[in-house]
Amino acid sequence: HGAAVAQSADRPWYVGLTQDFTRDSNVFGTATGETGDTISTTSLRAGLNQPFGRQRVRLDGSLSHQRYSKVSERDNDGYSLAATLDWATVERLSGNVQFNSQRRQSDFRVGGLVPVSLSNIERTDDLNATVRLGVVNMLAVEAGAGHRQVDFSASEFAAREYKQDSANLSVVYRPSAILGLSVGGSAADTKYQAPETGQTENDSSKRRDLFIAANWVPTGASTVDARLAYTTTKYRLARLADFDGVTG
Repeated sequence: HGAAVAQSADRPWYVGLTQDFTRDSNVFGTATGETGDTISTTSLRAGLNQPFGRQRVRLDGSLSHQRYSKVSERDNDGYSLAATLDWATVERLSGNVQFNSQRRQSDFRVGGLVPVSLSNIERTDDLNATVRLGVVNMLAVEAGAGHRQVDFSASEFAAREYKQDSANLSVVYRPSAILGLSVGGSAADTKYQAPETGQTENDSSKRRDLFIAANWVPTGASTVDARLAYTTTKYRLARLADFDGVTG
């Protein structure tokens, strides 16, 4: 592993170049006849963290080139992008908007599928927004909404492509600057983009959570999150996959 980073103490940005070598003893994830390979990943990274007035914008991105020593069909170019806008008003209203996008070589066994393709590029896009009332107090109300889309290049994984809309509402109590406790509910509706094996039409699901959660930041370099929820998930077609119980 090698890395080079350029950053100025008086400038809120960074640029970095990394080189990684990884050994995978079972590239295709097969039960027998494993194929091992060495993967080289070269990445160019850059970021920005800039306040302006009561707002702050954060950008982190990378471009990568990945090469396999033996299975060259899996060579690929990927990227990742994370953009966040934190905003606040003169009153007790604040929030943020986040966008994340990633393109990478995916695993072969998505959802337990038998590996069939030499290459399977996964692209994920997320857009989330949060609004907070009472940020200057120990007690605050938070509401959020989000959208996610996942696509695969391998046609065998079409049934795992989906679009998901989500929402959440919670009450947050912060007894100190390093500890946050919350209770609330969340919902997620998922629509799959192709029929599953044995189905004649696209499936969909609805998930509902009632949760309690804690966020602890003991140091500037550490964060601990815990979440316990009562969860129900119901599918329109694959009813055997329905779930009702505790998650965490």
